[in-house]
Amino acid sequence: MLTRKLFRRALNFTMLLAILGTVPYIVAGQTQYRHEVFGVTALALVLFHCIENRGWFVQMFRRKLSLKTGGRAARFRSLITLLLTISTLIVLVGGIMISNVVFRFLGIPYQEFWHYVHFASGVAFLILVLIHMVNHRR
Repeated sequence: MLTRKLFRRALNFTMLLAILGTVPYIVAGQTQYRHEVFGVTALALVLFHCIENRGWFVQMFRRKLSLKTGGRAARFRSLITLLLTISTLIVLVGGIMISNVVFRFLGIPYQEFWHYVHFASGVAFLILVLIHMVNHRR
């Protein structure tokens, strides 16, 4: 049990580092290559995190844990997690649409609209990650 807990903490910490690794692109002007590689790495870790916590999703879809049941704190956590899931998907789609390095092979022409979608959903994602972390602190 201790090994599993240690693994989950290491996963969460690594995921946090990968997510924060994408931010300097906005702040300090890092290369787009580094931003996209950190983004894909963060996505892979987030997907693994979701697989590790698939029980929550199973309960949500079986309606045992819904936004209408449970205490106020449980409903808030559920809402934040759902919004975080949606923002993750939007960040992913926007990132693929404007990718100039990692997904260049798809040959998708650049459209400025997707840049704004990716940026706005990325900001929402960072805010929701912060709230999610505070809600699940141990």
